[in-house]
Amino acid sequence: MRPPPDPTPPCASPLCARLLAWWRGRKDGTSPPAHGEFDLASELPQILPLSFLIDVQPTGFRIAQVGATLVERSGRDATGRAIDESLYGDYLAEALRPLSMAVRARQAVLVRGRPYSIGSEHISEALYVPLLDATRNRVAQVLGVVDYGPVVGLVEASRSATFGMQMRVLD
Repeated sequence: MRPPPDPTPPCASPLCARLLAWWRGRKDGTSPPAHGEFDLASELPQILPLSFLIDVQPTGFRIAQVGATLVERSGRDATGRAIDESLYGDYLAEALRPLSMAVRARQAVLVRGRPYSIGSEHISEALYVPLLDATRNRVAQVLGVVDYGPVVGLVEASRSATFGMQMRVLD
């Protein structure tokens, strides 16, 4: 017997909640939406500054697009670069884990906490959603949004996290 569903919304961040609702509404049954079936700029303009789009390649992940606010916060525009040690150094495993989970599960992945790579004063919530290729056979991209605290509910939700991230696959 399955436990009853958790009544609390999965996302504390309004931006993550908006992306999750959009992605779930675009799913074809149990399959994620395919890249190219939508216009993100017109459908979700509010998430663009804090969004990222990652290409899934046979050799790993490549950053296809990074929102302006993320570029400003990180102090660099990593568009076109591979997600590897030269970009993330000691935090490479932290950067790859949610991407790999979203691709493998073909489900949204919610990440919450205090990332090592940013520092303890920042609390973030991020949502990673897979997008299929045109044939709908494989995950071609991962779309995501990052929201930094303080956000009502986000600070409370992350109070227990000292460092590190809590990840969960959403159905």
